[in-house]
Amino acid sequence: MSRLLLFINAVLLSASLAWGQSPPQPKAPPYTLTLSTLQGVVKAGSEVSLDLAVKNISHEQVVWNWQPHPYKGEINYEIRVDVQDSQGNRPPMTDAFGSAMETKKQVGPANKFLVPEYIKPGETLTEKVSITDRYQLTVPGKYTIMVHKLDSYVSNVEVKSNTITITVTP
Repeated sequence: MSRLLLFINAVLLSASLAWGQSPPQPKAPPYTLTLSTLQGVVKAGSEVSLDLAVKNISHEQVVWNWQPHPYKGEINYEIRVDVQDSQGNRPPMTDAFGSAMETKKQVGPANKFLVPEYIKPGETLTEKVSITDRYQLTVPGKYTIMVHKLDSYVSNVEVKSNTITITVTP
């Protein structure tokens, strides 16, 4: 019985000490990601690009990194693009993007090639995100697209955009 009372007292003491403490709260991401498009319906195999608005909602300058794309224009490899058909399947990568991603895995991030772009507090940077530079949208159907990026500079939180739905027709 005395062991039980001792145990109860220990639990109550621990609870009272912990009562005033709250677990550390994760930092809020310093920016939001918003996708938009005028291309709600596209033909299979045609070019699909979305506008990505990156809004700095913090009180400090935000770093937004770019990496040159070896194939066409520039692709921001820090942005992950999730594309799924109505069954939840991801379409195949383009050959060029698949090769670039495989090279990136083998070599690792080439930080010396990153060109930083800064976003001031309250400002919004808009960039084009080519979906068809990354994925083959050749099969008709509905596709959902969302982008996300790890904010490794401030919050260490995965920032996710809204989801856009496009319809691919024959």
